[in-house]
Amino acid sequence: HREAQATPGDENARLRSSLVRASRRLANLMMAGPGEADAQFRDHLEAARREKEKIEIDLAAKSRDLGQDRAGRDLGLEDVEAHLPEGSALVSYAVYRRPPPPGKSSEPVESYLAFLLRRGDRRPRAVSLGSAREIDDLVHRFRVEVTRTPSGGTTAAQAERACRREGEALRRKVWDPLAPALKSASRVFIVPDGTLSLVNLYALPAGDADYLIDQGVSIHYLSSERDLVPDETRGPRGRGLLALGGPAFDAAVSAGPADRAPTSGLRGFSTFRPACADVRGLRFDPLPGSDLEAGHVVELWRSTAAPAPEPALHLSGPEASEPAFKREAPGKRILHLATHGFFTGACAATANRQRGIGGLAPAQPPGAGAGVSESPLLLSGLALAGANRRDAAGPEEEDGILTAEEIAVMDLSGVRWAVLSACNTGLGTATAGEGVLGLRRAFRIAGVESVVMSLWAVEDASARKWIE
Repeated sequence: HREAQATPGDENARLRSSLVRASRRLANLMMAGPGEADAQFRDHLEAARREKEKIEIDLAAKSRDLGQDRAGRDLGLEDVEAHLPEGSALVSYAVYRRPPPPGKSSEPVESYLAFLLRRGDRRPRAVSLGSAREIDDLVHRFRVEVTRTPSGGTTAAQAERACRREGEALRRKVWDPLAPALKSASRVFIVPDGTLSLVNLYALPAGDADYLIDQGVSIHYLSSERDLVPDETRGPRGRGLLALGGPAFDAAVSAGPADRAPTSGLRGFSTFRPACADVRGLRFDPLPGSDLEAGHVVELWRSTAAPAPEPALHLSGPEASEPAFKREAPGKRILHLATHGFFTGACAATANRQRGIGGLAPAQPPGAGAGVSESPLLLSGLALAGANRRDAAGPEEEDGILTAEEIAVMDLSGVRWAVLSACNTGLGTATAGEGVLGLRRAFRIAGVESVVMSLWAVEDASARKWIE
């Protein structure tokens, strides 16, 4: 994607524009759902997917020799080790199929291990962590307790004890075996894999009352080990701040190009996961705290940016729309997005003062939702102005739903970091060897250096206080 953005030429520019339109059409069709004409809808969806793939193939062929991609593949262990900061460590979790013991006829068992690398190490150390089924179950149980609302006479203290109990069991499996080697590290870079991509290690209990966040170690997540090596082909950093909050979800959706495709009655808002069948009629409630939060971020930026303050743009109400974000975000240094987020693997019937469809719905157990063939980047996104009137938009129009699929084809290469102040923005489809495919991956593909996100539901007023 970055190579295509950097390649000059009218034909290349035309293909890039075509890719953006094809991604929008595919995302809009997926969000609209089949309605009353399922067979026709599938035909439209498949045609949109084939069109996008063809444009990507043509764009790759016309781009420069994709030297950046080849250079990335050539990066090795020595490059990664050389860029580890002093006093830091790199931990790479991996899911693999452990062969059965010699002489046994049983099938290989999916397991976790961790590779640990310190500055100066000639080779990483491998630490076996055990069965993937056991660890995945511990992750699920911990996430259920983290997101559970005390009810039925359960006090907050009792709820925290239950959360700590499950968290301690998970910590003993995935962190304690590494702790002795990490004792002197002030900073730990983590490359998660599998369901560990859905765990905030900071939130694991430590000691009688503390958590890992209280232990003085700084944890930074990476998509891959290569992220430690500076990207010398990256263009200049952007300038200024874009803060978006308080979208007018009931505003009219923005008009798209005049050459819109026939909509054929493809309306509504649905997905193909059974757990999300009730999303079709979902409406997004206002988030007054998100607008105040975005305004506060702008004020803070203007009061502290020195010596020469960079510009700050505050998008709210009807202006917090898809076209405005796509137009203004490229070239910025910081993005702050406060709105409803969604991941359709953890949806509920309403999106109220929680900043997401997920609300406080428990995470799915391991394996839930498997078999979905659609792109994982179509299953998560952000609600912007006009989202409640998305029925009025056709496949070629902006519908107020900004999916990860649409974000991934943007050019955000100048953005230093993006803050996603919404529910479940760190969730997605967790895949062994790939990590989480969702908003986090989409912003990274688009070129953002760092992404700040949430693995849980966040309430509007509480999120505002936390950010401020």
